[in-house]
Formats: sequence, C-alpha cells, structure tokens
Amino acid sequence: MGPNPHLREAMEAAHHIADPAPPWEGILASAARLVGADSGTLIHFDGDNELVSVTSIGHGEDTARDYTRYFCNIDIVAEQAKQSGAGTWVDTNAMMSSQALHRTEYYADFMCKHGMAQSFVLPLVELPSLRVGLGFQRSTILHDAGRKLASGATGEYFRLLQDAFLERHHAFDVHVQTLEATFAGLGDALCLVGANGSVLRVSALAGALLAEGPGLAIRRGKLWHSEPQVLQYVTRAIGAVARGGVRTRVHVPGGWGHVLSIDIAMAPPRLRLTSETAFLLRLQKNSAFTEANADELAGFFRLTVAESRVLAALANGHAAADYAAMNGVSLNTVKNQIRALMEKMQCSRQVELVKLALLIKA
Repeated sequence: MGPNPHLREAMEAAHHIADPAPPWEGILASAARLVGADSGTLIHFDGDNELVSVTSIGHGEDTARDYTRYFCNIDIVAEQAKQSGAGTWVDTNAMMSSQALHRTEYYADFMCKHGMAQSFVLPLVELPSLRVGLGFQRSTILHDAGRKLASGATGEYFRLLQDAFLERHHAFDVHVQTLEATFAGLGDALCLVGANGSVLRVSALAGALLAEGPGLAIRRGKLWHSEPQVLQYVTRAIGAVARGGVRTRVHVPGGWGHVLSIDIAMAPPRLRLTSETAFLLRLQKNSAFTEANADELAGFFRLTVAESRVLAALANGHAAADYAAMNGVSLNTVKNQIRALMEKMQCSRQVELVKLALLIKA
C-alpha cells in the first residue's frame, strides 16, 4: 500500500506553522481531509475564556456567526478540553452518554442546527493566559475517534503539529519579550490588544502603568476606564486602525495634570499567535508639571545660556517680571532677551515662543 497522500499533504502544510503568517486555512483543510472530517476550526481563547479568534473551513457564514456571537460561551467540547489538558483528544461521542449530550444546548441548538453529529477537539496549548485548540466536525459518527486519531501515522502527525505550534508560541514569546525590553529601555510600555478589547499581552511597565489609576486600566482581561466615553474613544481609535491599517495616536486623562499618550498600530504577523487581529499599543505617561530643560532648549534652538533660561522660565509658566525678580536682573534685560528669542526662533508673539518650547518639553 502506497503512502497516504492526505498524510503527506498535511505534513507539508504543518511545516508552515513557523511562517510569520501561516496559511491557517490550508493547514486546517489538509488536517480535516486526513481525519475524514467535514469541517475544521482553529480556536483561540484568552485567559478569561474570551474568544480571541476562530479560523474555520467547511462552515457557512451562519455557523461562524452563531458560534462567535453566543455558542463559544457554552462550548462543552472546549470546556472539556480545558480540563483534559493539551495533547488529549476530546470527543462528543465519548465525553458523555448520547442522551446527556442530546439534552445540552450546545448540541441541540448549535451542532444539530449546522449538521454536526460529532465534534472532536485537540487542545494544542492550555495555559493560564491562553488556550488554543484544533476542532473537527463530522455529519456521521467516527467511533473510538480519540484512540484512532492518537495512534499510528495520524497520531505522529498531530504530535508533530502540536510541537510545531509550541515552537511558534516560544518564538512568539521571545519576539515579544525582545520588543518589550527594547521599548522599556526607552521608557515606553507596550501591550497587545485583540479586536474585542481583550489584552493579549502586557509588558511589566505597561502593567504597572495601567494599574496606577485613575485612568485607563485592565479589568477582567480587557481595557477599562471609569468614564465610558473615554473607553469608547480608545475603542473607536482601535477600530479606525483596523479599518484603515494606519497607525494613530490618542490621549487619555491619567489623573490631574497627567495624560497617557497611546500610539496604536496593527500588530505585525510575528506578534500574532494564530489568525487573530491584534493591535500594538505603545503607552507613554506625560505630566504637565515636567519642567522645561534650559540645556535642551539651548542646544535645539542655538540659544545663549541666558536666553535658554528665560525661555525655560516662560515655558514653565513664569512671567518675565517673575523671572527678573527671582534672578536679580532688570525687567528690561529680560525683555531684551525675549526680543532676541523671538528673532532667533522666528516668532512674532511671546506665546509662539512658549508653544515651541513646549514642543521640545513634550
């Protein structure tokens, strides 16, 4: 008997899991043909059992819509897989009696409606922060499916598939940790957010920043703010990035005199574990009470020491008369320095000097 063409096809597809953007539908389709399934799914949950993404083949749009809108929350197969652990097949035909299965809402209102007589799932990753599994569905019963799928060449294939996914997860971790460490060195915090607002990953600096309060925070695994309109503002910005693919920046109140600046961009393929839509958020906390630095202003605008000190004082909210009194110089001297500043910095009003200085301060 010659080699199984479905096995060879599935093996070849599995090797692409290491690609930056794997062909998940092709991987699913080849695996489904190998096991004789009518359809297949790759399901990704976060640590709070929120659905992050689902990729499917062989299903209609109505099936995917029903699952993502409601039935993912009562998926008895995924729940059993969570308890069984990674690498163990879960089969609806074996997890409970036929009578008990037929009484469940998931079977009666979802599986039957969409022509599924049997569903079996292989958990690939079961961690506190995420759960990923492969699921297959059949219109007829494959008896003793768990044993058959775990043995022989088919079992070897699925063990290879699981190892490949664990390697992808490890590479994902390394890539994210490198990025987090790089930006942390610059004082920037990072987090990965899913399309539903769930926080998929948060750097140590971002975790501390979002735990400070008041302001943007993480509650039950999702972005949260005490003011609904502020959260809607951030959510709309994420939605705009999803639609247009162009990065944007928003500013969120972070307590009196403080603001949280958030750059939002689509996460590159290497920052996505499965097929999820993910966004990279870079967070910076800024304070209105940060003092303008005279040395920085002098270097940037090519000012004398005296001029840069006057400009810093103006940017920090002091009037010319205040600066003159504090530094023991005449008001005329300060006014002459301000005129010199306006000429050097090509400004016609004192307020323009302050705006330029605040640009450097920011």
